[in-house]
Amino acid sequence: MGIRRNLTKHARPLRLILLAMVGWFIAGPWTQAGPAAAQAQPNWLYSPYRIRVWLAMDGSPELTEPLADRIAATITDRSLTVAQAAWDIRTVPCPLPLRWDAVMRPQEVTVDQVVQVAGPRMKIDDKLVLLSIRAEPSGYRVTARELDTHTRTWQPMIQREIHQVERIPETAFAAVVDAFTPLMQIENVRGREVSLRIRAGGLIMDADNPSAIRSTDVLLPVLRRNDRLGEPLQDGILPAPWTFLTINQLDGYSLVAQAHSGQYSILGIRASTRIQRYALAARPLERETDLRLISRNEPQIPLAGYEIYSKDPLTDETVLLGSTDWRGILRVRRGERPLQVLYVRNGGQLLARLPMVPGLEPMLTAEIRNDDRRL
Repeated sequence: MGIRRNLTKHARPLRLILLAMVGWFIAGPWTQAGPAAAQAQPNWLYSPYRIRVWLAMDGSPELTEPLADRIAATITDRSLTVAQAAWDIRTVPCPLPLRWDAVMRPQEVTVDQVVQVAGPRMKIDDKLVLLSIRAEPSGYRVTARELDTHTRTWQPMIQREIHQVERIPETAFAAVVDAFTPLMQIENVRGREVSLRIRAGGLIMDADNPSAIRSTDVLLPVLRRNDRLGEPLQDGILPAPWTFLTINQLDGYSLVAQAHSGQYSILGIRASTRIQRYALAARPLERETDLRLISRNEPQIPLAGYEIYSKDPLTDETVLLGSTDWRGILRVRRGERPLQVLYVRNGGQLLARLPMVPGLEPMLTAEIRNDDRRL
């Protein structure tokens, strides 16, 4: 698949001018600060997201190399309009070892597989997107799945079905945009108050930019522990369990959020050269999530008949959602606001506090104390 350099002759000078202006800004007053930590912030705020799209297509006759070139050109050209200077995006052929999996079962591609193939690109790029095109009896399926390289976490997979081959390039770009998840760096934590800075925040000029954070967004914190070479330790990627952030104040490229946690929070662990704290926008695609309760000491035992209450974190209004079934499961549907704080009770006894975003994951399992013996 011979995807050529896909900046148009008119778009390339514009991009170079923008990047030159950004480079001048970074090299100007910021570099006089001295310490490396002080120089890191401009790079985080005033350099664009580095996004690499791995394009994979099946062997259908109509899915040709010229079509791949048009897809790559459309992604580059449209990103200049939609994401402007906040994205530096490149579309290349998916590496051969992953090409079949990317087309046929993208949801099963693992982080380890990508790391093994991507190598040093994991330290260069911010985002890696698996973009696959597959012919089906009714048309074509376009799938985009984003891997955030900082947190080494997959984001929800986007799928689109179309009937005309001519619509594939534009549909592919729309899938890449919908798959994109903004990233933030946690700066300070004071109790439940969390200060963050938005990646490429100094380059986001309007609220419609896909890199922009909305005041209604809920954020998912992730802790990363590195070795001496800057690679994540084994089990070094730690999404904060049952913890989310809601935005209290949004001011340009920085924001102040409030933490909602049901367990001991890892947010209080201080950042260092080996510990990095991030947050990703948690934007659910589905309408519901199954919450499953099991015994903490006996995981094979489901907890049936436990009452689940939902409390709105803004209004404090509390409603009974229902009770877990014989499998220990209750289906939780999205409400007016993304975040719900669930309270688990049994026989009037409060057993757990579980903040969650329904629709973000198909199922969540909570291990809590088996309270049946008390009754």
